[in-house]
Amino acid sequence: MVDEEGHIKGIVTIDDVVDVVQREATKIFKTRVMEALMRRIFKNRIREMIKKRAGWLTILFLSEMFTPLHGIF
Repeated sequence: MVDEEGHIKGIVTIDDVVDVVQREATKIFKTRVMEALMRRIFKNRIREMIKKRAGWLTILFLSEMFTPLHGIF
């Protein structure tokens, strides 16, 4: 890097360039993945989501209810 008067201000190494490119690529990738994920979530209806998770939620709820009884017996 050179200033207006032609004096050397600093050196940009290939490592610096690679770091910046990786950071920007990661940001873009995360943004694209999140957009796709959000589209998929909003595409499904609430009823479908509940139907898919109802069994597991019921099992977890019941097991949590009986957890305090474990210490009594």
